[in-house]
Amino acid sequence: HVGQEFDFTRPVRIGDVLACTPTITDIKALRGLELLTLEVGCATLDGEQVVTSRSRLVFFERVA
Repeated sequence: HVGQEFDFTRPVRIGDVLACTPTITDIKALRGLELLTLEVGCATLDGEQVVTSRSRLVFFERVA
């Protein structure tokens, strides 16, 4: 885990039911590791966007 950020369009409220959709937005290979950027958009069931998160994850080359 390299970093994570959240962009809220409004507060999450008690009783909200959210549907979240993950999307891989970037993959980079760099000196024996891979960096993956994952964006997750969460909206209410009637389609109101509530929050989007972006996470950057690192995967190291497996050494046998």
